[in-house]
Amino acid sequence: MDLHHTARGSLVLTDAIRQYAEDKFQKVLDHHSFGIPIQRAFFTYGIERYMHKFTILVYASMHLKIRAEASTKDLYASIDAAFSILEAKFKKYHDLVKEHHKKSDSMKKHLFWEDDTEIINREIESENFKEMKEALLPPVTRSSKQILKTLLLEEAIMKMELSDEPCLVFKDERTLNLMALYKRHNGSYGVSEVVEPS
Repeated sequence: MDLHHTARGSLVLTDAIRQYAEDKFQKVLDHHSFGIPIQRAFFTYGIERYMHKFTILVYASMHLKIRAEASTKDLYASIDAAFSILEAKFKKYHDLVKEHHKKSDSMKKHLFWEDDTEIINREIESENFKEMKEALLPPVTRSSKQILKTLLLEEAIMKMELSDEPCLVFKDERTLNLMALYKRHNGSYGVSEVVEPS
């Protein structure tokens, strides 16, 4: 497994800090990872507005990305808090997989299916109009490419739960259609099939 440490801003990264984070990570892997195979982990340390920020980004097999982050006035407290969040996310993933094996349809109750793209477009246009009225849209400062993954809907939901990302585009393993999964304001998920205009 690859471990990468990065310091941002004025923070000086010492061997003691690295060792502390690695020991905490090993403890989480030994006792709370539920056998999830970890490939790479990135630890980012920084200071933002007088707060010590610590971010963990873990890449596991099955294209799984888990992110945990904490900010406090003490770096060691931030490291402890971030690893507590990581433990909770490992447990959440484990419980989701366990529940999925018990009953494959268990997650469908969390979904709000919207096949009508006009409703979605109307909601998006309404939100965009509100935001534009309040302030000018900020410029795009970063762009990236991502690999389009073929997933089951349940796997896509698990990935979003663990990575804290607001949306995910994937190819449905059952239908091979392009799907957009997104988190709604009430905590449920919306899913939409992406189609070309006819």
